[in-house]
Amino acid sequence: MKVSKAINSSLLIGDVVFVHHLKVGEKLIADKVYRNGLIGNYKKNGELSSVEVNP
Repeated sequence: MKVSKAINSSLLIGDVVFVHHLKVGEKLIADKVYRNGLIGNYKKNGELSSVEVNP
């Protein structure tokens, strides 16, 4: 999932997150993030407020 907006998060706009669980109103569960050509650990679970699907 590519991040387009993040509030009070360690994620930045443009980050790509490798997601295990994704549902609006529930915790987003992920363990890796791709940023600026590097893959790093992402161990936090943040609440997802909206999802926008781009074709």
